Amino acid sequence: MDRSQSAERRDSAIAPLAETRDWALFLDIDGTLVELVDDPSAAAIDASTRELLDRLDRHLGGATAIVSGRTIASIDSLFWPTKRRAAGLYGLEVRSQPAEPAPAAVEPAAIAGLATRWNVEFGCYPGILIERKGPVLSVNTGHDDTLLQLVTRAAERALASLPGQYRIVAGSAGIELLPLEAHKGDAIRNFMAMAPFALRTPIFIGDGEPDEHAFFVVNRMGGISIRVGPGGPTHAHFQLDDVAAVKAWLSDPAFPNLETLETSLDPSDRRLA
Repeated sequence: MDRSQSAERRDSAIAPLAETRDWALFLDIDGTLVELVDDPSAAAIDASTRELLDRLDRHLGGATAIVSGRTIASIDSLFWPTKRRAAGLYGLEVRSQPAEPAPAAVEPAAIAGLATRWNVEFGCYPGILIERKGPVLSVNTGHDDTLLQLVTRAAERALASLPGQYRIVAGSAGIELLPLEAHKGDAIRNFMAMAPFALRTPIFIGDGEPDEHAFFVVNRMGGISIRVGPGGPTHAHFQLDDVAAVKAWLSDPAFPNLETLETSLDPSDRRLA
């Protein structure tokens, strides 16, 4: 697809939003605001990014929120001492106002038992990191495809033993076992029903498979969905190349400058609703 076709598709996508004045901004963290690292606890938000988000929060009248697979406690540690509106664990934990205490989702006994077994089973693999996040169990394999296949097979076997309904979400650097009701898109939808988000147009920026539901929901709400980095088919309508490009776009004095966004994919590669 040449540049003229890309620009034409971009202009077509943003034309209905040209008169929009009120926006709500939702942001993933890992791979969006910070680079992906093998150990999520090693990630850090630099001072300039914190200042940027503070400025955007003021500019948007508080209509900004973090929507992440991290726990809210982990989100708070990254942004300390600032408390932000946030949905943690894909929406299983929600803080709608910064002054509210951070809720903590409980780890079911079955997940605790599985985590203990996996610590034994995978303890001999230095490239595997198991992260217990309440009802969510995350296994990071770095970018080792052999380890990724190993833990994916283990997760598939484990599904039958888990009470309730769980699903596996696989990424390029690991897998997560999530309750079926854990979806970032539902968290965004719930935020959009309350002040100060209500009656605004949502923007969501994320980078991976767990963000696809949010892209889909934001599109259905007439908003702007932006995927970070290359990848396969996606619901996102636009793309930013990397974390640096995200920060540059958010820093634009004309934010949200829709004219600078590139469409993410040829329409034939878009996921079907």
